[in-house]
Amino acid sequence: MNRPINLFPGIFLLISLGAAAADEEFTDEKWDVNNPPGKAKTISIDTRSGTWMSLDVSPDGKTIAFDLLGDIYVLPMAGGEARSINSGLAWSIQPRFSPDGSEIAFISDAGGGDNIWTMQADGSEARQLTHEDFRMLNNHFIFAYVNGETWYDVHPALQEIAKFKDALQKLQGKKKTVKP
Repeated sequence: MNRPINLFPGIFLLISLGAAAADEEFTDEKWDVNNPPGKAKTISIDTRSGTWMSLDVSPDGKTIAFDLLGDIYVLPMAGGEARSINSGLAWSIQPRFSPDGSEIAFISDAGGGDNIWTMQADGSEARQLTHEDFRMLNNHFIFAYVNGETWYDVHPALQEIAKFKDALQKLQGKKKTVKP
């Protein structure tokens, strides 16, 4: 007597085991936003406008810093060609000039999560200031303190963190005040 054989459970099991093995291959390596796996393809674009952009004007009023598609550019206030000062695979946004105009603070996921970074106004010497591992700073009301100077508005959540750290230090007897 011939009986039909149901192959579905066996095929399902093989596919599931294959998917689990494939997942294990990728979980062993730490993700690096600047070095993703796979083959990359570079595409050139030319644009004259953008939306959902953040910008800041230098204190001397001569330069505009702005973000476009995750890169940061500067442009003379008088007009002309925009020049990229921070580009690559990392998503960098919301540039803000320092009070003296020598540096620009910005948010970037170059270190893994969204963090505050600074760089010289020409784009050199980028350095990470905060070390969050999640999107806590993805808001245009953020802050940066460099050498005790407030660069721009304080994110409400970070105000609370600063207050907590200050209270904790006072409890531990360190009495170091953290600016909110």
